[in-house]
Formats: sequence, structure tokens, C-alpha cells
Amino acid sequence: MNFQQIKGLTKLKTSLKTFRTDHPKFHLFLKTVLKEKALQDGSIVKIYVTSPEGKEYVCKMKMNKNDLELLQCLEALKDK
Repeated sequence: MNFQQIKGLTKLKTSLKTFRTDHPKFHLFLKTVLKEKALQDGSIVKIYVTSPEGKEYVCKMKMNKNDLELLQCLEALKDK
């Protein structure tokens, strides 16, 4: 791993910490979902976004093994 990659991971860890502080309810939601094992291979995740102008966007995705591995990697970066 080179210096730029380490620097990028450090920035990602800091950004995750800031996001968690700015949006504490989201972290609690994810914690509950993970605790109850609702997020599994085959689970459906829907994301709704409404722009300040009122335009709505929706994304629906079925979680797979690779998605879950990514979430586990991100979880490992968080401060304990």
C-alpha cells in the first residue's frame, strides 16, 4: 500500500466519523438493521432522495455477497 492509498483511507475514516456525528439516527438505524440481521444476501434496499427543488429520485437494489463485504469493510474502519 502506498502513501496516497493510506492517505485516502485515513480521509475515508475521518469522513465516516463526521457523517456518524452529523447523522446519529442513521447510524442507529444501520446498527438495528445489522443487529436484527435484516441486511442479508437477497435483502432489498430502497433509497429515496428529494432535492431542495422537490425532485424525487429512487434507487432499489438487491444486496449481494459483495455488497455485504463492502459494508463490513466500512464498519471495520469506524472508531470503536
